[in-house]
Amino acid sequence: MKILEKLFVNIVVISALFSCKHPSNTEDVLLENLYKDSVYLIFRGTESKEGGLAKKFNLHHKDVSHVGILLYNQNHWTVYHVMNDFSKESSFHSEKIESFLDKTKENIDYISIYHAIPFDKKIIQNRIDEVSKNNIKFNYTFSDNENELYCTQFVIKTLQNSTHKFLSYKKHITNLQHRIVIKKDTIDYYPVDMFFEDNRFQKKFEWFAKY
Repeated sequence: MKILEKLFVNIVVISALFSCKHPSNTEDVLLENLYKDSVYLIFRGTESKEGGLAKKFNLHHKDVSHVGILLYNQNHWTVYHVMNDFSKESSFHSEKIESFLDKTKENIDYISIYHAIPFDKKIIQNRIDEVSKNNIKFNYTFSDNENELYCTQFVIKTLQNSTHKFLSYKKHITNLQHRIVIKKDTIDYYPVDMFFEDNRFQKKFEWFAKY
């Protein structure tokens, strides 16, 4: 019986997430399944050129290309994330979950939500507020510049403290075009899928367009 109930909940969530006519359904379902005082990571995968490039830097997962922090504020779920957007001065974004998962803007083929179990919402919100005050530029070259970030780097910068550490990964750049842009043969970086094998993060929801 519990298996059937869980299956039904998952079907409802999927239907709500991709309802263009009734975007408020998304928030209603998440309110029932997520805790308002908790911290979550939300992932998506897209079939865009940028999404395809990001997937090449993953450790194992071939579907995810972007990550943001999901918090409940002012009666709705908000996604905080960093992405390249030439139409805006800052690469830092704050938007409702309905906008983040809008298929009319992004060709989304993967979604997942993970509970960031040991992290305090008030502390994380304060850190996000501090970051948002800066003019964040997208970090194309995997540099250590304080005001240049890519999506995973923003999440790490927000979550990391003396108690919770995250190790970076090394990758040898074999693609000549990537080497020219990055100006490095080897990089230290944080792959988008690094959180999936970390027991501090618990999967709450996952959806694949392919299956």
